[in-house]
Amino acid sequence: MGPCGPVPQEIDGRRELEIICFLERPFWRSGYAGEAAQAAIASVLERPAARRIIGLIFPRNRPSVRLALRCGLQFERYLVKDGETMALYALKRAVHAVSSS
Repeated sequence: MGPCGPVPQEIDGRRELEIICFLERPFWRSGYAGEAAQAAIASVLERPAARRIIGLIFPRNRPSVRLALRCGLQFERYLVKDGETMALYALKRAVHAVSSS
């Protein structure tokens, strides 16, 4: 189907954990990405050291933006990573804990 899970990233000199979800085209629009991303987010935020998770998304990738928002991530800002402008979305543990109750 494709990988989904945490990947370390360096943002502004800090280590962050990004949730990635790259499903093969036959699995798009099936709900798998949402389920996989939410499970990965919950798994990461159970770790005591994990304060938040992020998503780096190309601004024109509307399906990924919608997925991030459905998973509770919120837009923070634009940044340039590896020469590409990306939108940074983030979810802090406290917000996740409240939303999953």
